[in-house]
Amino acid sequence: MLFIAGIMPAFAASITVSNSLDAGAGSFRDAIIASNSGDTIYFSPSIDGNTIFLSTGEIIIDKSLVIIGNGTSNTFLDGSNNSRILHISSAGNVSIENISFSNGFSVGSGGAILSESSDLFLENIVITNSAAMISGGALYNSLGYVSVSASAFENNIASGAASDEGGGAICNDAGNIEIKDNTTFINNTANGASGSGGAVLNDIGGSLSVQSSSFTNNSASRAGGAIEDNSGSTTTVELLNVTMQLNETGPSPGNGGGVHITGAGNMNVTDGNYSSNSAASEGGGLWNGSGVMTVSGATITMNIANGADATNGGGGIFNNGGTLIVIAGTFIDNNMAPGASGSGGGIFNELNGDLTVTNSIITNNSASRAGGGIEDNSGAATTIYLKNNDLSNNTTGAAPGNGGGLHITGAGNAQISGGTVNGNSASQEGGGLWNGSGTMRVINVMISGNEANGNLADDGGGGIFNNGGILFVQNNTSITNNSANGTSGSGGGIFNNIGGSTTIINSVISSNSSSRAGGGIEDNVGNFLVINNSVLDDNLTSSNPGNGGGVHMTGAGNIRVSGSTITNNTASSEGGGLWNGTGVMIVKNSFIDNNIASGVEATNGGGGIFNNGGAVIVEENTIITNNSADGASGSGGGIFNEVNGNLTVDESIVSSNYASRAGGGLEDNSGSATTVLIRNTTMAENQTGSAPGNGGAIHITGAGNMHIETSDFYLNTAVQEGGGLWNGSGVMTVSNSSITENTATGPLTDDGGGGLFNNGGTLEIFRTTVAGNFATGLNGNGGGVHNNNGNVTITRSTISGNTSASNAGGVFNKGKIRLNANTIVNNTAMNNGGGFAQNLSTDSAAFQSNIIALNTATSGMDLSSSGTIISAGYNLIGQDDASIFAAIATDIEGTFATPTDPQIDALADNGGFGKTHALVCGSPAINTGNPSDNSDDQRGFEVFGLSRDMGSYELQEECFTPDGRLSSVLTPVIIYPNPATSDVISITLTELADVRIYEITTGKLILETKSFDGGALNISLLPAGNYLIEIVTQSSIERLSLVVI
Repeated sequence: MLFIAGIMPAFAASITVSNSLDAGAGSFRDAIIASNSGDTIYFSPSIDGNTIFLSTGEIIIDKSLVIIGNGTSNTFLDGSNNSRILHISSAGNVSIENISFSNGFSVGSGGAILSESSDLFLENIVITNSAAMISGGALYNSLGYVSVSASAFENNIASGAASDEGGGAICNDAGNIEIKDNTTFINNTANGASGSGGAVLNDIGGSLSVQSSSFTNNSASRAGGAIEDNSGSTTTVELLNVTMQLNETGPSPGNGGGVHITGAGNMNVTDGNYSSNSAASEGGGLWNGSGVMTVSGATITMNIANGADATNGGGGIFNNGGTLIVIAGTFIDNNMAPGASGSGGGIFNELNGDLTVTNSIITNNSASRAGGGIEDNSGAATTIYLKNNDLSNNTTGAAPGNGGGLHITGAGNAQISGGTVNGNSASQEGGGLWNGSGTMRVINVMISGNEANGNLADDGGGGIFNNGGILFVQNNTSITNNSANGTSGSGGGIFNNIGGSTTIINSVISSNSSSRAGGGIEDNVGNFLVINNSVLDDNLTSSNPGNGGGVHMTGAGNIRVSGSTITNNTASSEGGGLWNGTGVMIVKNSFIDNNIASGVEATNGGGGIFNNGGAVIVEENTIITNNSADGASGSGGGIFNEVNGNLTVDESIVSSNYASRAGGGLEDNSGSATTVLIRNTTMAENQTGSAPGNGGAIHITGAGNMHIETSDFYLNTAVQEGGGLWNGSGVMTVSNSSITENTATGPLTDDGGGGLFNNGGTLEIFRTTVAGNFATGLNGNGGGVHNNNGNVTITRSTISGNTSASNAGGVFNKGKIRLNANTIVNNTAMNNGGGFAQNLSTDSAAFQSNIIALNTATSGMDLSSSGTIISAGYNLIGQDDASIFAAIATDIEGTFATPTDPQIDALADNGGFGKTHALVCGSPAINTGNPSDNSDDQRGFEVFGLSRDMGSYELQEECFTPDGRLSSVLTPVIIYPNPATSDVISITLTELADVRIYEITTGKLILETKSFDGGALNISLLPAGNYLIEIVTQSSIERLSLVVI
């Protein structure tokens, strides 16, 4: 029995209803009339099972009473479908329990019970088959308090036509209602034209709390299949552990299959189960207006919103501009927005809506148009927040089908942090996430196993699609195993569309795949793409055509990659790691390793990077290694630079890459309009296959141009020609570089060029060392350099220790060549011309100021020629055993019988970029070079002494005996630094010496130190300029140049 404090005065009476008549003595109506405030009315067991039919109208209660039946299966009050059963008005406290009410009817509101300005307590009551022509088919509460406990409302109807009319079971008008203790609402209906609240309508000013109760198969024409809240912003509806299932709204418009909040009302939905509810338009489960709805720990599953427009949907929840907070393990599962363009299978966040979802699960939801899990249409003024959620296995249909997990229409903003986005699917774009023109931040999220199935080249984005907005992916976000599966689908991990800006920081993009391009990332003429301190690993593009295993840039989009690792990616055609279009790609301090491009054409390849006519800058210690272009004629194992491409490689390493056709390290096919720049770079251990296999490190197809400076090429291999470098018909300049231990294995006479091969173009080699290279093919020529019908100029360079299995261990010329101030020594040819050879009468060479000596061959130890060699003087030829060099007066020429020894040291690091052979005192090459040539030597040292020295090395000292005659140096002297950059230099001596410093231009003695034993020497008095420093010991006098900066 329900006991209400204050309801029973001191002399309360008990009255028993003894018959089932409508009126008269012993009737229920008579008991009400006869009672006093505080009395209790009982029903005699003798009338159990009999129904009290009202035939004379409603019963009015205007006093505090307790009415106790004998149970809902024993005590029955029936309005005979003619009248309301109870009208409670200003009655104080009324308690009713254990009674069934049925067939009440009102032309107004409150079909079974109307309670006005009273406190009504209902426990274990049943109200069925009652109807009100306006609101509250079973119960209407106005300005009072109602508590409903352990009761049932079934098959009640409210037929009010206005949107604020309805409440098939209950209507609360500015009162306060609590519903609890397993109260049930079944098959109640608000069937008016715009009737709302199939079970409950909470109208303006009303307070509603529902606990541990259920709503099943209720319906409303307009909104709120189970509950409609129109209370406004001053109250908060509380739903705790409520079950709502199979409720629905009709088409007027049909929002909130389970719950609908009109206007600024607020609601807390805590725990409970909301399943299989249906809305004709929006919010299959829940629909929030402009107020605050908090959903905590609830299960929202298998609800449907059937609206056909793009702004309809929200199978689970629809938020119409208010604040929606979803927290604490809320489970949103298997909801649908199946309308023609229905969106937001799980949640739809409408214009100006604030959405926060935390620690929740949104899974297996679907939408026809967009946002299988969540659709956001809130606009630029708000940001939705998703934190530590599981957004998984949601899908979109084909209208068009974007954003399997999340879709943002227009300029809305989103921040997604923590949690997972897994297994979602979009028919077109954005399998996991789809961003519009706003800003999306993805922070520490696992995005895995999502797929986008659009067939066009601008469809895809298996993990994320950014449609022109700003996308940040950061802080350990992992985008893995996503796919763009459509016929030409692109961007397996991420698709950055026209005008979009995407920044990826400290994240991993791995094992994604696409059909057309961008296994990891596709950029379709976005504003820019930034990848910083991130990993792109094991991404794949298929064969349509299959470009950019890691990243593909369509058109003129720009990209900057820094501090990142791009490894194990595969492209079926081009750009295993990175593929650049016509925009600018900058790669800094990154590691590009073990990527593969498998295109079979000569213009396919670029295992590491492919540049399709744009500008690529590789710099700041970037390493490009172990990449391959393994297609039948694939080229550019490390880098492929296509027609009109601009390429700069600076301060980087290109090593151990492979290409089937050409350019193991780099293939340039850019043409004559551009010049590739290689600077401060190492290219090592790159190789080509045999199709045909040219340019182990670099190959230039056609008329492309290239400038190489301060770079190192070693241990590269070409199966045919140009173990190190291969130049086509353009201009290649190589300066201040080192080309060593490279190999070309081609067997034909036009093969070879272990270090460099020039195929009809112009090759200029300047202040460079070409040493230890091999042309190992049976008839391959030119261990160091091979000129094939081109023009070659080699200046102030060292060509040493190269080997040819046929002719020309050092330099082979089939065309025109000019050699000036070079040292060509210690080269070996198995046949002819250890140092230099040219085989045709049409070949021509011009020599000046060179040392060509100490070379080895079967014939023509230093020189072999069937063409023309013109001496411009000042050459040292060790031996002209074939008598082919027409020496002039300033040349020094030895013979087979009396060879001339240039007196040089072994190849060593003597300063400058590459190794050189130092002249030793007594060398005939000292001061016998071209006196009109005052250029620096190979190392950058100025001419010293009376005239420049022959060859590439300029000795920076004069060698005297104590009596003043030239001699070899007895006392080695080291000055550091030189050039001097501070006030102190260090001089290393082995004995005491007098040190004098002279101004070169005037001969004036500037500084003198006696009996100096080495170490620090203060030169602070010396202004910037050139000086002669003289070291005088007991056994020698040395003069060296000193430069002060």
